[in-house]
Amino acid sequence: MQVPNISLSSLLQELSPGLEGGYLKKIQALSKNGFRFRIHGKDGTKDLVVLSNALFFSSYKIPAIDEHKGFVEFLRSRIEGKKISSVSQHGHDRIVKIEFNEYTLVFELFATGNVVLVDPLGVTAGCLHREEWKDRKTWPKHPYHYPQSKPLPTDHDEETFFETLKKSDKTIVLALLSNYNLFPLVAEEIALSCELEKISGSALTNPDARRLFAACQKILGSAPSPVLVTWKNEPLLLPFPLERVFAKEKMTPQIQPNLNDGLDHFFAPQLGETSKSQEATTNQSKQLIGLEKSLADLDTAQQNLEKSVLENQQKAELLYGYYNELTELFAALSTAMEKKLDEKTVKTKIGSSTHTLSKKVLEVNLRTKKVVLDL
Repeated sequence: MQVPNISLSSLLQELSPGLEGGYLKKIQALSKNGFRFRIHGKDGTKDLVVLSNALFFSSYKIPAIDEHKGFVEFLRSRIEGKKISSVSQHGHDRIVKIEFNEYTLVFELFATGNVVLVDPLGVTAGCLHREEWKDRKTWPKHPYHYPQSKPLPTDHDEETFFETLKKSDKTIVLALLSNYNLFPLVAEEIALSCELEKISGSALTNPDARRLFAACQKILGSAPSPVLVTWKNEPLLLPFPLERVFAKEKMTPQIQPNLNDGLDHFFAPQLGETSKSQEATTNQSKQLIGLEKSLADLDTAQQNLEKSVLENQQKAELLYGYYNELTELFAALSTAMEKKLDEKTVKTKIGSSTHTLSKKVLEVNLRTKKVVLDL
């Protein structure tokens, strides 16, 4: 996925409140160029994932790996447990700075990506990759220098903007890209909005330049409304729609809730994630299964209760049908007890009796005053 510098600028507005004032609690490697920085802040604990071209808070459980053990331990020994004082973008480049009291952690989110720890003297204390560029060197114990950066059109006043473009014989789009740190599609949107995409910078009139400068201010100052599109066969995350470019290139934008979620949902599956929402769903499923079992047990208990009630009702009705006979039988047994007859004699007398229930008596226990009948 491509994350232009203008998207990074809007992204940091989303991330800064969860980073600044927080404490770095844990550092882990996630991939060859990916790391997790666990931040504990006022809103709780969050996982900041940093890749070669993007960074975002992840809502996923991404497994850590043993890659870059030495570099991870190096970072831990110097900044783990430290408080984050500020988070910013360097100029308008794809570079993010996280500053602690002593050290500055720099994420270079271009090319193959790099993580650099800069000491209070501006010297590279350590880095993920040792790199040499035409104008700078990223190497331990060497002074750290940021890449040379271009301004945005809005960094200039109208007159300077006009003078800058007038020096170019290139088309307006190419003139903008040559002099300013603009993503190509943004430069094209600015030119299309003024219908100046076909003329050169040197052919600009004063009225044209004013319209173009106003378009730069309006488009670059657009309120965040993130979209995901496909450009050059690759996903592209933008902080706001580029309506004229989308129409011209027949792009279909997918609206994103915010830039962070767009990055999280795209990159996390590539890192072997287990979604916390999926985990929550699994827990909910387990709870649901438990609830369904409880409901089934309740249903069984209800059925047993209803069966028991029915049986007791039937027994009650049966006993009621023999009410008179039972009364007579209990009266006879009472008399036998008063006369202190033994159980054997009582059973013999009942057995030889013509009483309706005499043949249904199975057991007589005078000591417990219990009579068992087969009704």
